Amino acid sequence: MKKANKKKNVCAITRLWSTLEDMKKDLFIDLEKQEIKLIRNGKKIIPSLNKRELNLPIEKRHYFIEYKRVKLALHRLFFYWHNGFLPLLVDHKDTNPQNNKIENLRELDKSGNARNSHKIKKKTSSKYKGVSCCCCLLLSLLLLLSLSLD
Repeated sequence: MKKANKKKNVCAITRLWSTLEDMKKDLFIDLEKQEIKLIRNGKKIIPSLNKRELNLPIEKRHYFIEYKRVKLALHRLFFYWHNGFLPLLVDHKDTNPQNNKIENLRELDKSGNARNSHKIKKKTSSKYKGVSCCCCLLLSLLLLLSLSLD
């Protein structure tokens, strides 16, 4: 008996091209220049910043291209082109989502990706994750109280 709802090719890239050879029939990717061209007419595909990430600063947004009405992440395309397979997560080593050089991309699992995240920048006096401004104020007050009791 087959398992119900078993998803195959959950990624848009592997749905469009099940193998790297299939992709190379449609696209040419120059990893040095970070350019993508259509094989059929030689036209460049111009990447754009992800509109779903509008709440993020521009330097934290990923580049995408649209191909056959499907949005494809540039870093995942480059990884697939270079390595011939596509992992669940492709990570930027330097945490810059706009640096899509192949030496900056690596395969990563969910726990490694979570470790790689940075603290969200808010007005806080702490540089550590999970420590809010309120905790710092409370600690400061306790320190002052202990000094005044001496």
